[in-house]
Amino acid sequence: MWLCINKKHFAKKFGRGHFPISYEKLVHVLSDKVGHAFHASTEIVATHIFGSYAHNFDQQDDLIAQERLKFFNMLETRQGFITHIYPVNFHGKRMSRTNRPGDDFVPQEKCVDVALATELVDQLHYDTFDAVVVVAGDRDFVPPIHKVLDAGKRVVLATIQESCASVYYDHGDPLYYMVSGIYFMKLEDFAHEFYNEPQGEFALLKDGEVIHSNLKEGTKVGKILHVAPKRPYGFIEAVVNGTLMEYHFSEDSIANGTPFGRFTENTVVAFCIASSPGQQAGHAVNVRILDA
Repeated sequence: MWLCINKKHFAKKFGRGHFPISYEKLVHVLSDKVGHAFHASTEIVATHIFGSYAHNFDQQDDLIAQERLKFFNMLETRQGFITHIYPVNFHGKRMSRTNRPGDDFVPQEKCVDVALATELVDQLHYDTFDAVVVVAGDRDFVPPIHKVLDAGKRVVLATIQESCASVYYDHGDPLYYMVSGIYFMKLEDFAHEFYNEPQGEFALLKDGEVIHSNLKEGTKVGKILHVAPKRPYGFIEAVVNGTLMEYHFSEDSIANGTPFGRFTENTVVAFCIASSPGQQAGHAVNVRILDA
């Protein structure tokens, strides 16, 4: 799955270690944006997902392989996706490259791209849609996309700029599209709208400012700038009212009984302001670690 592989760009953009995606949200967000872009009401006819699963792998990776199959099953049984999944032969080897040091083996995954292209042309033949949204960035889809465009249908390419093949547009000039007729959507511009929110507190940051969270009004978000564990105290850097500020906190300022040792540099935290910065750093209280 192209999106699973490339969602690391979302994590990087929002300064997170990972970025879980809600695929159910993604489908509806894209549908809404297509309707807005084309000034028309939309109806989701079908949602197809194309991917692969491990076959003939080292049994040390059995749990990982089963989790992937469960993921596809969940999308199919709970969210109504039509799944197209194909085996990838690992020839008895470990699935992760990091667990195969010195081994130049590359698992071959060719069926997925071919299946997507075939399904696209097949649905075009039966005239089942007026517009199609393709979530991808591989150059392999240019020929079937041309067929869809030539048939008078609309094509939306929902992609990630850093992972989109240059055959679609000039990376030096992102406004110059190489395949005319495609409507482009950059997923990174609205990734927060299909973020799979955790049960606990969370916040998504962009350039230090909160763009999406479930925090109570008045709660601030920042990153640990520096800690002195032996004292123990530390400093938080946060954008407050558009200005980068510093706040100090001590062990007594920490909420939920979290050990001070868990507060390390760049840890994302939520806090409340006890006093604002002046000539010295402000004072933060009720400091707790956010899901990151």
